[in-house]
Amino acid sequence: MRQKNGLLKRVLVLAVLTALTNPGLCPAGNLLCDAGFEQSEPNGGFPSSGCWLKNAGGEAGCASFAARTGNNGIFQYTGFALDQLQSQVYQEFPSAAGRRYFASAWARTGFAGTSWLDGSRALLKVEFLDTGGNTLAEYTSVDIKTSETDWSRLHVATNAAPAGTFSVRYSLLIEKPQTIGQAIAGFDDCILREYECADCLNLDEIPPCPGTPGQKLKGSVVGINPDDYMVGVYLFVDDWWPKPTFAHPWTAIEANGTWQCDIATSIYDLNATEVMAFLVPKNEIAEWPVNFNSGAGLPALPLEAFRFPDAGAFRPSCFTKKIQFAGYHWLVKNSGVQSVGPGPNLFDSNNAWVDAEGLLHLKITNSENKWQCAEVFTEESLGGGTYSFAVASNVSSLDANVVLGLFTWDEFAPQYANREMDIEISRWGDTGAANAQYAIQPAAKADNLHRFNIDPCDKGVTHVLDWRFNIAGFESFYGLVPPANEAGLIDSWTYTGSDVPRPGTENARINLWLDGGKPPADGCEVEVVIRDFEVNACSYEVSPILLDFNSVLISRTATKPVTIANTGNCIPYMVTVDVNGVDAAYFHAADRAFSLEPGSSKKLDVTFTPDTNRVYEVLLEIKSHAGIVSVPLTGRGGQIEYTRVSAMGSPEYLEGRVAGLKFSDYRVVSYVYVFGKWYIKPLCMSNKSSTNPLVAINKDGAWKCNIDVELTDKAATQVASFLLPKNADYPPCTLDSLDDSRMSQYICVTADRPKLAISKITVKQGSSTGSDSIVIDGWYYITMSEALSAQQLCLSIRQQDTTLWTLCVPFNADKFLSNGSFQLDRTGVHIQLNNQYQLLNSYSGKFRLTLSKTDLTCLCSPVTVAMELGDFKESATADEALNENIINGKQNIGIKFLSGCTNALKINKLTLKRDYMTLNGAITFKNAAPDLTMEDLVVGWGSRTFVIPAGSFDKTSRTQPKYKCTKIKSAQGGVVDAYFDFKAGTFWVKIRGTKFDTTPGDTAFNIAMSGFSEGVSVKTNN
Repeated sequence: MRQKNGLLKRVLVLAVLTALTNPGLCPAGNLLCDAGFEQSEPNGGFPSSGCWLKNAGGEAGCASFAARTGNNGIFQYTGFALDQLQSQVYQEFPSAAGRRYFASAWARTGFAGTSWLDGSRALLKVEFLDTGGNTLAEYTSVDIKTSETDWSRLHVATNAAPAGTFSVRYSLLIEKPQTIGQAIAGFDDCILREYECADCLNLDEIPPCPGTPGQKLKGSVVGINPDDYMVGVYLFVDDWWPKPTFAHPWTAIEANGTWQCDIATSIYDLNATEVMAFLVPKNEIAEWPVNFNSGAGLPALPLEAFRFPDAGAFRPSCFTKKIQFAGYHWLVKNSGVQSVGPGPNLFDSNNAWVDAEGLLHLKITNSENKWQCAEVFTEESLGGGTYSFAVASNVSSLDANVVLGLFTWDEFAPQYANREMDIEISRWGDTGAANAQYAIQPAAKADNLHRFNIDPCDKGVTHVLDWRFNIAGFESFYGLVPPANEAGLIDSWTYTGSDVPRPGTENARINLWLDGGKPPADGCEVEVVIRDFEVNACSYEVSPILLDFNSVLISRTATKPVTIANTGNCIPYMVTVDVNGVDAAYFHAADRAFSLEPGSSKKLDVTFTPDTNRVYEVLLEIKSHAGIVSVPLTGRGGQIEYTRVSAMGSPEYLEGRVAGLKFSDYRVVSYVYVFGKWYIKPLCMSNKSSTNPLVAINKDGAWKCNIDVELTDKAATQVASFLLPKNADYPPCTLDSLDDSRMSQYICVTADRPKLAISKITVKQGSSTGSDSIVIDGWYYITMSEALSAQQLCLSIRQQDTTLWTLCVPFNADKFLSNGSFQLDRTGVHIQLNNQYQLLNSYSGKFRLTLSKTDLTCLCSPVTVAMELGDFKESATADEALNENIINGKQNIGIKFLSGCTNALKINKLTLKRDYMTLNGAITFKNAAPDLTMEDLVVGWGSRTFVIPAGSFDKTSRTQPKYKCTKIKSAQGGVVDAYFDFKAGTFWVKIRGTKFDTTPGDTAFNIAMSGFSEGVSVKTNN
């Protein structure tokens, strides 16, 4: 009920905010109510318009001194206390999956009479929330981290809202570190605008350059009414120019959604390198932030323009020359006859090339008294990380007018200073100035520039930009590889101001150009050689690297986690998660979009729901600006496994088990591999129950197949079994390969047939030490050459890494082959080998090893027998997990042999129902067993614990350690009955009066008491 009331409350809040959103309070296209705080009283109190909400952590007030425009603005402040870390003022609106938004706000952090609290930040955040108010995805602006008296524009552009989105929240946010003090910031002129369409503006045909007069840029729009919009087109020729002309800057859209614009109305347009288009509602054109009467180009497109859908591109053929350098593809700049930035200068694509040794050459040339420069940039956007530029030339003495630039640049992000971070070698026309600098744009801003000197060096210089979250680190070293120590360090600078960009569509660039277009003072051409370039991207760590859903019930759902961690102080990219592949519909990843702060991680739940029995394979793609990390997802609807693989030569059946599906709807089909081909077993096309290859599955999931029908079957070296739907086509009688398309679609299990196998182990515990006995029966398959090479027979019994018993005796191969048997009888030892079948030059038979009057203390499963007979060196293991029916018939080796050796716990039987559970098992102690009347005993089942407090058990025998308790109410819920017989090593526990999950699977069971804490995994089945 609380959840419903919470949802109702959120719906009512959204309804009130939506009702307040009216033309009187909201500018056209702006969802925010009282966006400029002009409808609230400037009295220092919280906005009185009723539009804004706040969290419990901070406060805000309206005042005229906080206004950027108009008469009012808002100033926010955190509390002073250690735990008052945030002030959030927000508005929230109904939303849905697929919607996209643009948000902005003006902010400043410096006010008269206040001081900025170090470590604090002011920012804008947009969140997509579900019905419970949980964040599905969030987007944050660049933050302001220092005292800034000038207003800064904060921007956020979201991706499409993820599935499950119920609302969108716009927040003005201040955060401070956990310290005593107060962080204060002001905000004004806020915007939240929904894109009316996602990717609705397209550039369909872009004229190449150099162009010809009258060329048209052609495009289209989707998802909108063309009559309601116009397209604004801009062309970049050193500056941005509206097209077709200043007098006619808008392009109409045809009824069919297409549009075209003449972008070659001037001779200079023919060499323009970029185009940009904006989709603007007609009723907002009057507010378009460009003065078309000025007749002047725009150094940068106005920030306000980017609240509208946009599309931009480089013009084809402007960068027709491509080179490959240092493992990256680079485009080469060519300006034709038009001077362009930087400089402005002419740029000639012939002035950049890679030589036979893989070195990049950049050159400034003089042709017919026209100076031409060089620039290259990566075709790919490389994101955050460490950028290294190894400059082989001695650039310390470059002409004062020459600039070597090593930098990042995003042509389509003027609102973020083009994401420009520079390492520049130049004296900027002043021969007495330092010859190098690091810069974060805008470089004219205080503290955004650091100048230094590079001394002459014939070994080259390596420059490094380390771009991390809110940090840009610069270093320069003598030499072409940064040294392990800082002996070669020239200079370094770390910038932590508010202008560190977040990644976008930037690329790496290298250029050689003339400051202000002024030629070199000495009149000489200039050439610089770059030896290497490298980027070590800062990417997220993802684990596990493979997610394997081993077996899931048909139409049931299983969930497993993937953890994504930002361990490298990476910039918090927006991470999106997609499942790709033909089986994508069967897998689902929660939280499809999110960001990760440095040092944080996120656990992502992935679910798998199969609808039939087969193998499912897809890729979970975790995408960020650093690249894509792919995690293979594989799952199986149902499972098939072997419980016994009979030895070569053995007449015993192949046995297995199936789980995760309705048994009556499936059949098992088995093949053996002999003499280079796979043959179906028992017999192809047989309808007799004893030889039908379509083997039915028992109610408990068990199945068995006779694979020893013909004499040649004894020589089969491998087996394969498929799980087929009952209505599947009849399987082939033979296969050349298991990859045969007729069978590869089905789940399959394969195994090699052993040449030595255990068929039965019988153990007996004697009344005293040294009076135990063990009998091991099994099968062997040996070739004549192996037998003839033998001079002795060696047998041993091992348990894990410990050899419990071993014996080697003389062996007469000729006698063995002629008589078909071998036998040895000694005190306490009996060995017998009997050949049963002969096929070509191979023999198969039975063996028996008997040990009597021996000490089997500490014996338990698994048990391994090793046999060495000349070149025949084989071993066989009887493991209770897969071969439980061959140890003591159908009884496993009791763990009572482990008493005095180790603490051990074993479950023999489980009864699990919705309202009660009973377990029977065995238990042993390495040391003396505790007195249960004196202490607590804890029973664990899955994530639940049931405590039986001290004093609950009664001792039921005066002389034996037997204990019983009844109807003990556990503080954790449920009523517990239990019985323990420590001498016999048995126990049972019954828990009722509480609910249990009966979903089939593996569940952990454990018991803890004084000197004992052990657990086992228990299979639960309906």
